Amino acid sequence: MKLRKFLGAVLAAAFAAGMFIFPAENNGGELTVYADEDGFIIKTDSDGDSYISGYEGDGGDITIPSGVTWIGNKAFFGNKDITGVTFPESCWYWVDKQAFAFCPNLKTVTFKGSIGGIGDAAFFACTSLQTVTFGGSVGNADLNGGIGSYAFSNCTSLKTVDFSDSEASLDMLGGCAFSECIKLSSINLPAGTGTLYNDVFVNCSALESLEIPASAEIVGSHVFGYMYGSTSKTGVGRYVRASGNSKLYISVWDEEDGNYSEIVGTITQNGGTITAVRNTDGARFAEDNGIYCNYAAAASGKDLPAPDKVNVSKSSGKIVLKWNTVDGADGYRVYMYDSESEKYKEYKSVRTEQCTVEDVESGEKYRFILASLDYIDGEYVSGKHSRSFTVTAE
Repeated sequence: MKLRKFLGAVLAAAFAAGMFIFPAENNGGELTVYADEDGFIIKTDSDGDSYISGYEGDGGDITIPSGVTWIGNKAFFGNKDITGVTFPESCWYWVDKQAFAFCPNLKTVTFKGSIGGIGDAAFFACTSLQTVTFGGSVGNADLNGGIGSYAFSNCTSLKTVDFSDSEASLDMLGGCAFSECIKLSSINLPAGTGTLYNDVFVNCSALESLEIPASAEIVGSHVFGYMYGSTSKTGVGRYVRASGNSKLYISVWDEEDGNYSEIVGTITQNGGTITAVRNTDGARFAEDNGIYCNYAAAASGKDLPAPDKVNVSKSSGKIVLKWNTVDGADGYRVYMYDSESEKYKEYKSVRTEQCTVEDVESGEKYRFILASLDYIDGEYVSGKHSRSFTVTAE
Protein backbone atom coordinates (compact mmCIF):
# COMPACT_ATOMS: atom_id res chain seq x y z
CA MET A 1 0.00 0.00 0.00
CA LYS A 2 1.39 3.38 -0.93
CA LEU A 3 2.00 5.85 1.83
CA ARG A 4 -0.93 8.22 1.90
CA LYS A 5 0.95 11.31 2.87
CA PHE A 6 4.53 12.48 3.26
CA LEU A 7 6.68 15.53 3.02
CA GLY A 8 7.40 16.28 -0.63
CA ALA A 9 4.01 15.71 -2.20
CA VAL A 10 1.93 17.11 0.60
CA LEU A 11 3.98 20.24 1.17
CA ALA A 12 3.15 21.23 -2.39
CA ALA A 13 -0.50 21.32 -1.35
CA ALA A 14 0.26 23.06 1.92
CA PHE A 15 -2.54 25.53 2.32
CA ALA A 16 -5.22 23.11 1.12
CA ALA A 17 -4.55 20.96 4.18
CA GLY A 18 -4.40 23.84 6.58
CA MET A 19 -0.63 24.10 6.54
CA PHE A 20 1.47 27.16 6.95
CA ILE A 21 4.92 28.06 5.73
CA PHE A 22 7.23 30.08 7.92
CA PRO A 23 9.40 32.90 6.53
CA ALA A 24 12.48 31.69 4.70
CA GLU A 25 15.93 32.21 6.16
CA ASN A 26 17.42 35.54 5.20
CA ASN A 27 20.91 34.22 4.54
CA GLY A 28 21.83 37.26 2.50
CA GLY A 29 21.66 39.32 5.65
CA GLU A 30 23.84 37.09 7.85
CA LEU A 31 26.14 39.02 10.11
CA THR A 32 27.94 36.21 11.95
CA VAL A 33 28.38 32.45 11.68
CA TYR A 34 30.08 30.38 14.38
CA ALA A 35 30.01 27.05 16.19
CA ASP A 36 29.85 27.28 19.97
CA GLU A 37 31.61 24.93 22.39
CA ASP A 38 28.64 22.55 22.42
CA GLY A 39 28.56 22.19 18.65
CA PHE A 40 25.62 24.45 17.78
CA ILE A 41 26.17 26.30 14.51
CA ILE A 42 24.72 29.73 15.20
CA LYS A 43 23.99 32.47 12.68
CA THR A 44 22.67 35.98 13.04
CA ASP A 45 20.04 37.15 10.57
CA SER A 46 19.55 40.64 9.19
CA ASP A 47 17.22 41.51 12.06
CA GLY A 48 19.95 40.73 14.56
CA ASP A 49 18.28 37.53 15.78
CA SER A 50 20.40 34.45 16.46
CA TYR A 51 19.30 31.12 15.03
CA ILE A 52 20.70 27.61 14.73
CA SER A 53 21.41 26.29 11.23
CA GLY A 54 23.18 23.07 12.16
CA TYR A 55 24.65 20.94 14.92
CA GLU A 56 28.01 19.16 15.34
CA GLY A 57 27.83 18.27 19.04
CA ASP A 58 27.90 14.98 20.89
CA GLY A 59 24.14 14.67 21.32
CA GLY A 60 22.38 13.36 24.40
CA ASP A 61 19.94 15.68 26.17
CA ILE A 62 20.65 19.11 24.70
CA THR A 63 19.46 22.60 25.60
CA ILE A 64 19.20 25.26 22.94
CA PRO A 65 21.62 28.09 23.93
CA SER A 66 20.07 31.09 25.65
CA GLY A 67 19.72 33.97 23.23
CA VAL A 68 18.82 31.82 20.21
CA THR A 69 15.39 32.90 18.98
CA TRP A 70 14.66 30.33 16.28
CA ILE A 71 15.75 27.05 14.71
CA GLY A 72 16.54 26.85 11.02
CA ASN A 73 15.26 24.54 8.31
CA LYS A 74 16.62 20.98 8.79
CA ALA A 75 19.05 22.18 11.46
CA PHE A 76 19.03 18.79 13.25
CA PHE A 77 17.53 16.68 10.45
CA GLY A 78 18.36 12.98 10.82
CA ASN A 79 20.59 13.43 13.89
CA LYS A 80 21.05 10.04 15.56
CA ASP A 81 22.71 11.24 18.77
CA ILE A 82 20.14 13.61 20.29
CA THR A 83 17.96 12.04 23.00
CA GLY A 84 16.20 15.14 24.32
CA VAL A 85 15.86 18.83 23.49
CA THR A 86 14.88 21.74 25.73
CA PHE A 87 13.99 25.14 24.32
CA PRO A 88 14.62 28.11 26.67
CA GLU A 89 12.23 31.03 26.89
CA SER A 90 14.56 33.03 24.64
CA CYS A 91 13.67 30.73 21.75
CA TRP A 92 10.35 32.47 21.19
CA TYR A 93 10.00 32.75 17.41
CA TRP A 94 9.76 29.37 15.66
CA VAL A 95 11.11 25.93 14.88
CA ASP A 96 11.42 25.77 11.12
CA LYS A 97 10.36 23.04 8.70
CA GLN A 98 11.85 19.55 9.23
CA ALA A 99 14.22 20.94 11.86
CA PHE A 100 14.25 17.68 13.87
CA ALA A 101 12.66 15.28 11.37
CA PHE A 102 13.95 11.70 11.35
CA CYS A 103 15.87 11.97 14.65
CA PRO A 104 15.49 8.30 15.67
CA ASN A 105 16.61 8.55 19.30
CA LEU A 106 14.91 11.80 20.34
CA LYS A 107 12.68 10.93 23.33
CA THR A 108 11.65 14.22 24.95
CA VAL A 109 10.87 17.73 23.69
CA THR A 110 10.35 20.55 26.20
CA PHE A 111 9.45 24.19 25.55
CA LYS A 112 10.12 26.22 28.71
CA GLY A 113 8.12 29.21 27.48
CA SER A 114 6.01 30.26 24.51
CA ILE A 115 6.97 29.68 20.88
CA GLY A 116 5.60 31.44 17.81
CA GLY A 117 5.15 28.29 15.79
CA ILE A 118 6.37 24.84 14.84
CA GLY A 119 6.90 24.32 11.14
CA ASP A 120 5.60 21.63 8.83
CA ALA A 121 7.09 18.19 9.58
CA ALA A 122 9.40 19.73 12.20
CA PHE A 123 9.50 16.51 14.25
CA PHE A 124 8.29 14.10 11.58
CA ALA A 125 9.08 10.41 12.22
CA CYS A 126 10.96 10.89 15.48
CA THR A 127 10.07 7.29 16.23
CA SER A 128 11.39 7.23 19.82
CA LEU A 129 9.74 10.49 20.90
CA GLN A 130 7.51 9.86 23.94
CA THR A 131 6.63 13.21 25.54
CA VAL A 132 6.21 16.80 24.33
CA THR A 133 5.71 19.57 26.90
CA PHE A 134 4.67 23.15 26.15
CA GLY A 135 5.30 25.60 28.97
CA GLY A 136 3.42 28.44 27.29
CA SER A 137 1.53 29.38 24.16
CA VAL A 138 2.17 28.28 20.58
CA GLY A 139 1.40 31.30 18.43
CA ASN A 140 2.56 34.76 17.55
CA ALA A 141 0.71 37.82 16.33
CA ASP A 142 3.33 38.33 13.61
CA LEU A 143 2.98 34.79 12.23
CA ASN A 144 0.23 32.49 11.10
CA GLY A 145 1.57 30.45 14.00
CA GLY A 146 0.70 27.28 15.81
CA ILE A 147 1.68 23.68 15.14
CA GLY A 148 2.23 23.01 11.44
CA SER A 149 1.05 20.16 9.28
CA TYR A 150 2.71 16.78 9.87
CA ALA A 151 4.72 18.46 12.65
CA PHE A 152 4.63 15.33 14.83
CA SER A 153 3.25 12.86 12.31
CA ASN A 154 4.62 9.31 12.46
CA CYS A 155 6.04 9.80 15.96
CA THR A 156 5.00 6.24 16.65
CA SER A 157 6.15 6.14 20.30
CA LEU A 158 4.59 9.48 21.31
CA LYS A 159 2.28 9.03 24.30
CA THR A 160 1.76 12.43 25.92
CA VAL A 161 1.44 16.03 24.71
CA ASP A 162 1.08 18.38 27.67
CA PHE A 163 0.19 22.06 27.71
CA SER A 164 1.30 22.99 31.23
CA ASP A 165 -0.58 26.30 31.11
CA SER A 166 -4.22 25.39 30.59
CA GLU A 167 -5.02 29.02 29.75
CA ALA A 168 -2.39 29.26 27.01
CA SER A 169 -3.18 29.92 23.36
CA LEU A 170 -2.60 27.61 20.42
CA ASP A 171 -3.15 29.37 17.11
CA MET A 172 -3.85 26.20 15.16
CA LEU A 173 -3.18 22.52 14.55
CA GLY A 174 -2.32 22.04 10.88
CA GLY A 175 -3.40 19.13 8.71
CA CYS A 176 -2.20 15.72 9.98
CA ALA A 177 -0.21 17.39 12.79
CA PHE A 178 -0.33 14.19 14.88
CA SER A 179 -1.39 11.61 12.28
CA GLU A 180 -0.03 8.08 12.71
CA CYS A 181 0.92 8.72 16.34
CA ILE A 182 -0.38 5.27 17.15
CA LYS A 183 0.49 5.38 20.89
CA LEU A 184 -0.72 8.90 21.64
CA SER A 185 -3.14 8.57 24.56
CA SER A 186 -3.15 12.01 26.19
CA ILE A 187 -3.26 15.59 24.89
CA ASN A 188 -4.77 18.51 26.80
CA LEU A 189 -5.48 21.30 24.34
CA PRO A 190 -5.33 24.72 26.05
CA ALA A 191 -8.33 26.99 26.50
CA GLY A 192 -7.12 29.34 23.75
CA THR A 193 -7.03 26.75 20.98
CA GLY A 194 -7.77 28.16 17.53
CA THR A 195 -8.31 26.22 14.29
CA LEU A 196 -8.15 22.43 13.87
CA TYR A 197 -7.58 21.28 10.30
CA ASN A 198 -7.98 18.00 8.39
CA ASP A 199 -6.84 14.66 9.81
CA VAL A 200 -5.16 16.14 12.90
CA PHE A 201 -5.49 12.91 14.89
CA VAL A 202 -6.21 10.34 12.17
CA ASN A 203 -4.78 6.89 13.00
CA CYS A 204 -4.17 7.90 16.62
CA SER A 205 -5.54 4.53 17.65
CA ALA A 206 -4.77 4.89 21.39
CA LEU A 207 -6.44 8.30 21.73
CA GLU A 208 -9.82 7.42 23.19
CA SER A 209 -10.95 10.88 24.24
CA LEU A 210 -10.36 14.47 23.22
CA GLU A 211 -11.51 17.65 24.93
CA ILE A 212 -12.06 20.38 22.35
CA PRO A 213 -12.08 23.86 23.92
CA ALA A 214 -15.02 26.15 23.24
CA SER A 215 -12.73 28.55 21.39
CA ALA A 216 -11.71 25.99 18.76
CA GLU A 217 -12.85 26.27 15.14
CA ILE A 218 -12.89 23.09 13.09
CA VAL A 219 -12.05 23.60 9.42
CA GLY A 220 -11.77 20.22 7.79
CA SER A 221 -12.81 16.64 8.26
CA HIS A 222 -11.65 13.47 10.05
CA VAL A 223 -10.16 15.57 12.86
CA PHE A 224 -10.72 12.87 15.48
CA GLY A 225 -12.19 9.38 15.67
CA TYR A 226 -11.14 8.22 12.20
CA MET A 227 -8.73 5.69 10.76
CA TYR A 228 -7.26 5.78 7.28
CA GLY A 229 -6.03 2.60 5.65
CA SER A 230 -7.19 -0.52 3.84
CA THR A 231 -8.66 -3.86 4.74
CA SER A 232 -5.76 -5.69 3.07
CA LYS A 233 -2.05 -5.02 2.54
CA THR A 234 -2.61 -4.16 -1.11
CA GLY A 235 -6.00 -2.50 -0.82
CA VAL A 236 -6.99 1.07 -1.59
CA GLY A 237 -6.90 3.49 1.31
CA ARG A 238 -10.12 4.88 2.74
CA TYR A 239 -11.43 6.61 5.86
CA VAL A 240 -13.25 4.49 8.43
CA ARG A 241 -15.09 5.76 11.51
CA ALA A 242 -13.43 4.11 14.48
CA SER A 243 -15.77 1.76 16.31
CA GLY A 244 -13.53 -0.91 17.77
CA ASN A 245 -14.67 -3.39 15.14
CA SER A 246 -12.53 -2.60 12.09
CA LYS A 247 -8.91 -3.58 11.60
CA LEU A 248 -7.03 -1.57 8.98
CA TYR A 249 -3.61 -1.84 7.39
CA ILE A 250 -1.69 1.43 7.58
CA SER A 251 1.79 2.57 6.53
CA VAL A 252 4.14 4.19 9.02
CA TRP A 253 7.81 5.09 9.07
CA ASP A 254 10.07 2.87 11.18
CA GLU A 255 13.75 3.02 12.08
CA GLU A 256 16.17 0.17 12.61
CA ASP A 257 19.95 0.48 12.93
CA GLY A 258 19.78 4.06 11.74
CA ASN A 259 17.83 3.25 8.59
CA TYR A 260 14.28 4.44 7.93
CA SER A 261 11.75 2.53 5.87
CA GLU A 262 8.00 2.28 5.45
CA ILE A 263 6.35 -0.66 7.13
CA VAL A 264 2.77 -1.88 7.00
CA GLY A 265 1.00 -2.73 10.23
CA THR A 266 -2.55 -3.03 11.51
CA ILE A 267 -4.54 -0.91 13.94
CA THR A 268 -7.95 -1.01 15.56
CA GLN A 269 -9.50 1.94 17.34
CA ASN A 270 -12.45 2.43 19.66
CA GLY A 271 -15.12 4.96 18.77
CA GLY A 272 -13.80 7.51 21.23
CA THR A 273 -15.39 10.43 23.01
CA ILE A 274 -15.27 14.17 22.51
CA THR A 275 -15.77 16.52 25.43
CA ALA A 276 -17.11 19.89 24.34
CA VAL A 277 -19.49 22.66 25.35
CA ARG A 278 -22.88 22.53 23.63
CA ASN A 279 -23.26 24.49 20.38
CA THR A 280 -19.51 24.81 19.82
CA ASP A 281 -17.58 23.46 16.84
CA GLY A 282 -16.32 20.55 18.92
CA ALA A 283 -19.83 19.48 19.89
CA ARG A 284 -21.10 19.91 16.32
CA PHE A 285 -18.22 17.83 14.94
CA ALA A 286 -19.08 15.02 17.34
CA GLU A 287 -22.79 15.17 16.52
CA ASP A 288 -22.21 15.31 12.75
CA ASN A 289 -19.82 12.35 12.79
CA GLY A 290 -21.64 10.03 15.16
CA ILE A 291 -19.04 10.40 17.92
CA TYR A 292 -20.24 10.25 21.50
CA CYS A 293 -20.11 13.77 22.97
CA ASN A 294 -19.61 14.38 26.64
CA TYR A 295 -21.22 17.80 26.95
CA ALA A 296 -19.09 19.88 29.25
CA ALA A 297 -20.31 22.72 31.38
CA ALA A 298 -19.43 26.21 30.27
CA ALA A 299 -16.47 27.85 31.93
CA SER A 300 -18.56 28.88 34.95
CA GLY A 301 -19.80 25.36 35.64
CA LYS A 302 -18.26 22.50 37.59
CA ASP A 303 -15.92 20.00 35.98
CA LEU A 304 -17.10 16.80 37.64
CA PRO A 305 -14.93 13.67 37.52
CA ALA A 306 -16.32 10.49 36.01
CA PRO A 307 -17.89 7.71 38.09
CA ASP A 308 -15.38 4.94 38.74
CA LYS A 309 -14.94 1.59 40.48
CA VAL A 310 -17.93 0.13 38.67
CA ASN A 311 -19.33 -3.07 40.14
CA VAL A 312 -21.39 -5.33 37.88
CA SER A 313 -23.89 -7.99 38.95
CA LYS A 314 -25.93 -10.07 36.55
CA SER A 315 -29.05 -12.17 36.64
CA SER A 316 -31.44 -13.53 34.06
CA GLY A 317 -32.45 -10.63 31.80
CA LYS A 318 -30.78 -7.94 33.94
CA ILE A 319 -27.47 -6.18 34.44
CA VAL A 320 -27.02 -4.09 37.59
CA LEU A 321 -24.33 -1.38 37.54
CA LYS A 322 -23.07 0.26 40.74
CA TRP A 323 -20.33 2.85 41.17
CA ASN A 324 -18.69 5.16 43.69
CA THR A 325 -20.24 8.46 44.73
CA VAL A 326 -18.87 11.51 42.90
CA ASP A 327 -18.66 14.55 45.17
CA GLY A 328 -20.81 17.38 43.84
CA ALA A 329 -22.78 15.25 41.38
CA ASP A 330 -26.52 15.93 41.13
CA GLY A 331 -27.12 12.66 39.31
CA TYR A 332 -25.65 10.21 36.84
CA ARG A 333 -26.32 9.19 33.27
CA VAL A 334 -25.82 5.76 31.73
CA TYR A 335 -25.14 5.50 27.99
CA MET A 336 -25.38 2.24 26.07
CA TYR A 337 -23.82 1.58 22.67
CA ASP A 338 -26.24 1.14 19.77
CA SER A 339 -24.67 -0.96 17.00
CA GLU A 340 -27.07 0.24 14.31
CA SER A 341 -26.34 3.94 14.71
CA GLU A 342 -22.77 3.31 15.94
CA LYS A 343 -23.42 5.79 18.73
CA TYR A 344 -23.73 5.74 22.48
CA LYS A 345 -27.30 6.60 23.38
CA GLU A 346 -28.68 7.63 26.72
CA TYR A 347 -30.17 4.62 28.48
CA LYS A 348 -31.21 6.19 31.77
CA SER A 349 -30.47 9.09 34.10
CA VAL A 350 -30.51 8.26 37.80
CA ARG A 351 -30.09 10.14 41.08
CA THR A 352 -28.32 7.32 42.94
CA GLU A 353 -25.12 5.38 42.24
CA GLN A 354 -26.94 2.43 40.68
CA CYS A 355 -28.73 1.55 37.46
CA THR A 356 -30.51 -1.64 36.42
CA VAL A 357 -30.38 -2.48 32.73
CA GLU A 358 -33.33 -4.66 31.84
CA ASP A 359 -34.40 -6.91 28.98
CA VAL A 360 -30.87 -8.00 28.07
CA GLU A 361 -30.28 -11.22 26.13
CA SER A 362 -28.15 -14.00 27.53
CA GLY A 363 -24.71 -14.21 25.91
CA GLU A 364 -24.96 -10.78 24.28
CA LYS A 365 -22.32 -8.13 24.93
CA TYR A 366 -23.37 -4.64 26.02
CA ARG A 367 -21.10 -1.58 26.11
CA PHE A 368 -21.59 1.30 28.53
CA ILE A 369 -20.27 4.75 29.43
CA LEU A 370 -21.10 6.58 32.67
CA ALA A 371 -21.18 10.32 33.32
CA SER A 372 -21.75 12.48 36.37
CA LEU A 373 -24.41 15.18 36.08
CA ASP A 374 -24.30 18.76 37.29
CA TYR A 375 -27.53 20.76 37.46
CA ILE A 376 -26.73 24.18 35.96
CA ASP A 377 -29.16 26.90 34.86
CA GLY A 378 -32.12 24.58 34.70
CA GLU A 379 -30.53 21.64 32.91
CA TYR A 380 -28.34 18.64 33.70
CA VAL A 381 -24.87 18.94 32.18
CA SER A 382 -22.47 16.01 31.86
CA GLY A 383 -19.15 16.14 33.63
CA LYS A 384 -16.28 13.86 32.74
CA HIS A 385 -17.19 10.53 31.15
CA SER A 386 -15.88 7.12 32.16
CA ARG A 387 -14.02 4.79 29.85
CA SER A 388 -16.29 2.43 27.97
CA PHE A 389 -16.71 -1.05 29.42
CA THR A 390 -18.34 -4.22 28.15
CA VAL A 391 -20.63 -6.63 30.04
CA THR A 392 -21.75 -10.03 28.77
CA ALA A 393 -25.31 -10.80 29.88
CA GLU A 394 -26.22 -14.09 31.54
